[in-house]
Amino acid sequence: MPLKKKAQYATVHLPIELLKIVDCIIEDGKYGYSSRAEFVKDATRRYLEWTAIILLKNQTLILKN
Repeated sequence: MPLKKKAQYATVHLPIELLKIVDCIIEDGKYGYSSRAEFVKDATRRYLEWTAIILLKNQTLILKN
């Protein structure tokens, strides 16, 4: 069975004001996040998916014109 590649990570700096909000969301517990890293990964994925959808819609609109 082949070995899985280890994910590589980088540090991201965020303003304290944003982190305080993230911490409140995590502490609330109703969204299922257990860490800042988990929240930021999910938020980033969702934003990238949303951006891709917008780009694809715009591209389709351009192609139709």
